[in-house]
Amino acid sequence: MIELMIVVAIIGILVAVGIPQYQNYVARSQAAEGFSLAGGLKTALAEYHDTNGVFPDCTPDAHTELGIELATTIVGKYVDGVVVSNDGNGTITATFGSGYHEDKFLRLTPEPTDGAISFNCTTDIEESYRPSGCEEGTSVVTSAICAASAPSIGIVPVLPIVPSSPPPIVVPPVLPIVGVVNGSVWSSLSDVEKADNFACWNAANSRWEVGTNGKDITNGNQQQFLRDKANDPDNPSSICSANKKCNCE
Repeated sequence: MIELMIVVAIIGILVAVGIPQYQNYVARSQAAEGFSLAGGLKTALAEYHDTNGVFPDCTPDAHTELGIELATTIVGKYVDGVVVSNDGNGTITATFGSGYHEDKFLRLTPEPTDGAISFNCTTDIEESYRPSGCEEGTSVVTSAICAASAPSIGIVPVLPIVPSSPPPIVVPPVLPIVGVVNGSVWSSLSDVEKADNFACWNAANSRWEVGTNGKDITNGNQQQFLRDKANDPDNPSSICSANKKCNCE
């Protein structure tokens, strides 16, 4: 009887120690998947910079410019997608879906130095689960303003300033508001309207529509990822599975 109690106690100790260690291993391996998928784009990004001297900036699509897969197709078991920024900074951001790090991100930021390019890793994953070398970061989305180059100008004569009376104040008529509403078919929107609205999957109609999804509305990376999926409806991976946060609420 005493021997049995000793065996049970030993098993209990092993379980108490082993389960947390196993959970820690699983969480770290899921984080490593994001690091690996993001790291797979470093070579293409570095070669582009070596050739052009800059990273993709205001191009129609950074992934097409680099000659790599679309963001919606670079996925894993726990990673929803990997996006290369189109703002001239060349950041690579992996967004996590299901698993221990749902709605978290991992970002690689390039730093050109003396002809070589190194990548700094930042993430909002808990410190104990981060890949080696990754530091804490925040999910901040920067938008590049794409404008045509300003025309060259010659010497402009300085004219005297003549004061004038202020123009009359004209109150424009109140017009009825006509715009995009929840439930509108996503493919019917213009590019400007798509940028100003959220996309969600309507399983009943089997299509992408305008509406609130389950993702964090303040997280620009997550919302842009769903817009990219909605913009590519013919891709099989564009369909949102049941109970996923990309479904309409």
